[in-house]
Amino acid sequence: MSLDLEHPCFYRINGLHCHHGELADCMNIVQCLGPNEPMKCPACQGTETLTTTDGEVLLAFIKKHLRPMVAELVREVMDAT
Repeated sequence: MSLDLEHPCFYRINGLHCHHGELADCMNIVQCLGPNEPMKCPACQGTETLTTTDGEVLLAFIKKHLRPMVAELVREVMDAT
């Protein structure tokens, strides 16, 4: 069984679209520039992908259960050295 945890960002609004995580003009695929840098896509925040519902559930599980366990393991290793 394979879960889709993320999918490509297809953000489009008012003639702009997500192009590799940055906003671009739909007609010319020219990056939209903010103050001195390209503007990140507001939907994917520059990652080019959006998490699915299954992906969100997995991330919540990792943050709640695995992150504290890994942090404790790292502390134990650091204390042992």
